[in-house]
Amino acid sequence: MAEDVARVARRCEDAKEQQQLDLSSCRLTKIPDAIYHVLREIHLVHCSLDDNLLRLLPRKFCSRFTGLRELTVSGNRLSQLPNEMVEMVALERLDISRNQFTEFPAVLIQLPTISHILARDNAMVVIDTETVREMKALKELDVRVAPNDASSEASGVSCNKLDEVN
Repeated sequence: MAEDVARVARRCEDAKEQQQLDLSSCRLTKIPDAIYHVLREIHLVHCSLDDNLLRLLPRKFCSRFTGLRELTVSGNRLSQLPNEMVEMVALERLDISRNQFTEFPAVLIQLPTISHILARDNAMVVIDTETVREMKALKELDVRVAPNDASSEASGVSCNKLDEVN
């Protein structure tokens, strides 16, 4: 436990110089409140929360780090995203792969600058393609499911142009 806390503290210090916060593989079940204090005057552009144990992305996180251009939260236990994510007006790339989403997160439709969404290996059964097509900045949407998670073949949608979404 102490080792995990020290790892998070080191990575927060690194983020001050790099404007990139990497908290991947830190065994986080929640975002520590101390992060908001330590990084209060830092303008982060990238944050990786990959391969943790997060069940939710805190509202406070979305409200505090509104300038993020890239956010990766793959390999967690997320099943929804908070409505406060609409405050992340600079977000261009989002990776929510390997989580527990069953529907395309509706809040993403409200993000004006999002151009790349990776949502591989979730159990999405509901994707409103008409609404997704209305996302003006979106260039790539990948919701493929790996063969070992579905039937014997890869299934899902991967496209570079939304015209390809059926």
